[in-house]
Amino acid sequence: MGGSGETVFSASPELVRAPALIVANRDDQCNVAPPEAASQIARALTMSRDVQVLIVTGGSNRSAKNCGSLTPHGYYGIEDQVIAKISRWMDAHGG
Repeated sequence: MGGSGETVFSASPELVRAPALIVANRDDQCNVAPPEAASQIARALTMSRDVQVLIVTGGSNRSAKNCGSLTPHGYYGIEDQVIAKISRWMDAHGG
């Protein structure tokens, strides 16, 4: 659990009805939001008619913090490819 004392599970994911895309970076070293949690989040979205997990890899590390924006946690160095994948998913879902 992070500094807020909350997680995505605190927001009642079981009530989400909209299509959902969970994006995770396999190279993310964050212990608060590990990439392995993506499938757990997907399973919690029980009311959503369409849930997809997008796993990416890569990124650069220019921070001492594992959860920093300048690390794989922030998709640093692979932003364009991740945004393109998210955009394609959104286009396919009427976004």
